[in-house]
Amino acid sequence: MGLDFYITGITLAINDRTLYDKLRRFEKFRQEFILTRQWELESVRLFDGDTGPGFYYPLRSSDLSEIDRSRMYREFERSEQEREQSYFRICQEIKDQRIKYLRQNPQKTDKDFSMQMISDVIIDWLNTPKEDYSGDHYERKDRSASELAEMICAVPSTVTTLSMGKGKFPSRDLLIALAIAMKLNREERVRFILYRNEDERYPHGTKEEVIEGILNDYNDFPDYDTVNQKLYEMTGMTIRKQPGGITKQKDKEKEIEHL
Repeated sequence: MGLDFYITGITLAINDRTLYDKLRRFEKFRQEFILTRQWELESVRLFDGDTGPGFYYPLRSSDLSEIDRSRMYREFERSEQEREQSYFRICQEIKDQRIKYLRQNPQKTDKDFSMQMISDVIIDWLNTPKEDYSGDHYERKDRSASELAEMICAVPSTVTTLSMGKGKFPSRDLLIALAIAMKLNREERVRFILYRNEDERYPHGTKEEVIEGILNDYNDFPDYDTVNQKLYEMTGMTIRKQPGGITKQKDKEKEIEHL
């Protein structure tokens, strides 16, 4: 899949999704680095008592000094290494949790461990008050399994039974959908998804890599519908198979085209 990436006035056609996502992370890092450098320069100017008009601040990588550019690249690579190390740390922590759980519960299985850990995350989310709770007399203060299910177009009983550690072993797509709907941060999201199987790399494959790329584009947490729509526009795929919604709308558009 060809992907366009815009940086400093140059358009690059990139077929490697992993490289594309790294370049996007670098662009975001670069912008934050320059803003930080601008603030540092302004602070020094004011500290020196210069209250006159400000001088020219760097706006692009090419405006940075050689020392600053070198520092920027080093810090970005360090952040990438920390990102990868964080992933392996999560995997190892889950392995350690699994071993401890099975030792303490010899009658239990790997599946039992996974179901228990997934259930704990969902229960914790359900027990957290709504962020947008207004205090209205008729408004529900607490979250509910049915509300979470509605966010991802799932049957309420699917989430309810999963929150109790029962039911079918959840698919990877279902866990990804739930992680996005619960607005888990990156580490929480990766951990939640890997509770199914820490040996299954995440993200893996075009769809999952695009999903992570979309999530990384936001400073806050986009809602499930926003991510799902963007994924569909970019790949023609949805986070999980679901009735209605995007798929039906697209089928209707195709029917109209053939009339």
